[in-house]
Amino acid sequence: MAKLAKQIARINPALIYNMSDRMGLLAHAFVGLVPIMQFFLSGCISSVPADGYMSAVSVEEQEMECEKYGITQKNYFQSPIAAIFPKKGQKMGRAYYGLRDDDFVILTIGHDFDTILKEDFIDMMCKLVEKYEQIKWLIVGPKTNGYLMDTYYDLVKQKRILWRLKEGNMTSMYDVADIYVNPRRLGGGYGIAQSMTEGVPVLMNTYASDGQTWLGIENTIPGDVLELREEILHCYRDRQYLQKKADIQKEKSKSFSFEHLLDEIEDKTKFVLEDYYKKDGGDTDAL
Repeated sequence: MAKLAKQIARINPALIYNMSDRMGLLAHAFVGLVPIMQFFLSGCISSVPADGYMSAVSVEEQEMECEKYGITQKNYFQSPIAAIFPKKGQKMGRAYYGLRDDDFVILTIGHDFDTILKEDFIDMMCKLVEKYEQIKWLIVGPKTNGYLMDTYYDLVKQKRILWRLKEGNMTSMYDVADIYVNPRRLGGGYGIAQSMTEGVPVLMNTYASDGQTWLGIENTIPGDVLELREEILHCYRDRQYLQKKADIQKEKSKSFSFEHLLDEIEDKTKFVLEDYYKKDGGDTDAL
């Protein structure tokens, strides 16, 4: 660490971009000497000193962190997020997956459904499939869930629950889906972002997670699986309501570009530099 700090000092940087999660030891060597812009990978950590902070957590979480860690609110910015999605593959159509045109298809995608699909979520989803003949649950992921397969295997045999353990054409999954339902988990953000981009509205409960970061807390559903169930049924029964949700989320997804991300970083960095040199009594005209 000391060797790296010396190498950085020899460069005599005008600004340090520091990216870290739980540790930011290097920033301590330069705080007060060089303006530091800190990018957190998962929220704010109090041990990292900086002149400006960017994080993708919600505004509400940022306000709590500013109060907890003594950070000036004007120097803590909500970071945009960006992703590059795969090009659309061949459109397979519903018949390819054994689905009818009048089916209401719920899509859920993930890598670890053997552990993160909890019994209350599985019960809620499977009972919806049992009660409403048009509702189909399309699950994409390499690991099956023991509780689901033991308790609701008849629905799998009847192809009312379709489990794709391997799918080479992921974009075709969004073509056949009406909604994307996200179980309670910390990850899942990339699939949610792609779903929004494809115009398939995402339903998930309100809780701190990667998914909520992409979707926005304002588009989540307070409560638990019962409230999630009611929102699924609302979308099932009211296609105008469903389309409105799709339009809102697709519009939000237009900001998921690296051009937008870089523009925001440049703008916020300029603000932090001006603030730093004003405090230092320096000249800001050249910034």
